[in-house]
Order: sequence, then C-alpha cells, then structure tokens
Amino acid sequence: MAAANLRQQLKWSMAYSADGIAADQYATLQTQITTANQLLASGNATAAQLTVIQTALHATGAQIKAAQATTPMTPAPVSSAVPVSLTAAASSAAAVLATAK
Repeated sequence: MAAANLRQQLKWSMAYSADGIAADQYATLQTQITTANQLLASGNATAAQLTVIQTALHATGAQIKAAQATTPMTPAPVSSAVPVSLTAAASSAAAVLATAK
C-alpha cells in the first residue's frame, strides 16, 4: 500500500515544471523525486521509508502551491495595436457606464 501511495504522489509531484517555482523549491522537489524512485527501485525499502518520502513530496507540493497562490501573476504583454473594433467597443462600453451614473 505504501508503494502504491508513493507512486501516486510521484505522478503528482512529477507534473510540476520549473516554471513559476522558486529554484530552491524545485531543486528540493527533484531531489525528493530521485530519492523516491531509488527507494521504489531498490525493492527493499520499508513501508515507513516510503511513507516518509511520500509525506516529504506532499509537503513540498503544498509549499509550491501556497507560494503560487500568493505570487501575483504577471500579465502577458499586450500589443499596442488594438483592433479598431475593440477600441470602438471599449468606447461604447465606457459611454454606457458614464451615462448610467
């Protein structure tokens, strides 16, 4: 059961990419993933060892998610060339809002 739980945790943990994650957190995650894979491959890891690394992977994932939730997203650059239809629609919307006040 501990091996199955760890394999599931590994699937989730391996889904992270380095994008948007602090370098130290990503390095920790990669070290934990390597350790987990080595323990599973050894075939002689105890259930306690598997549970410890699963818990560590889960905790690192939770820290990454918490950091992502508190880090404001950077908006994508917007081209200065706004289509005329959008400009007209925005002007119309602004006019409607102004008259509604």
